[in-house]
Amino acid sequence: MTPHATYLHPSPPTLSVPAMQALLAVTSALAVPFELHDMLAEVAAAARSVLQAERASVWLLDAARRHHDGAVETPAAGLRD
Repeated sequence: MTPHATYLHPSPPTLSVPAMQALLAVTSALAVPFELHDMLAEVAAAARSVLQAERASVWLLDAARRHHDGAVETPAAGLRD
């Protein structure tokens, strides 16, 4: 190993403009008072969009009771209620 070894770091993943806009919209919404369930739905929708996933779920963990609830689930892409 040379005394001046260079360590290469992989470049961070590149996000598309729509993905960045979705993240910005959610983070901006967090700056004002909000209803938790509505905000979690927005976070799940943004995550689904950014990750190009078919669906997203947000789980709330109550560590004291060792219990979790599926707070928000988004429908699979292309499906409607």
